[in-house]
Amino acid sequence: METRLEHRGSVTVAVPVGRIDFTTNTAFERALAEALDAGARRLVVDFGSVEFISSAGIRTLITVSRRLSANQGTLALCGLTEPVRQVLDISGLLPMFTTVPSIEEAVARLASPDEATPL
Repeated sequence: METRLEHRGSVTVAVPVGRIDFTTNTAFERALAEALDAGARRLVVDFGSVEFISSAGIRTLITVSRRLSANQGTLALCGLTEPVRQVLDISGLLPMFTTVPSIEEAVARLASPDEATPL
């Protein structure tokens, strides 16, 4: 499990790859915490390469979302694979998150007003 961080203007994009479960969540959590500690206030998590997410990964997303909200930040999820979407839906948490189909749309939605591109 690897999570790559990218910067697109004022938006930080986290790209996890593989399974996010009890044994791999620490690396995922660490990468997102690193982004927030570095000052990220607009965060996109691209799930296009994630084949599974467990309750540990969901807990991390909730924690990150709350931390961002407390600092007037925003979180968006994109590229949800069917297994990830199903877990979020079954848990009843899908409506809690802003979800968009593509990374481009997510970045555009979260970009600061001077960087925003029309949707």
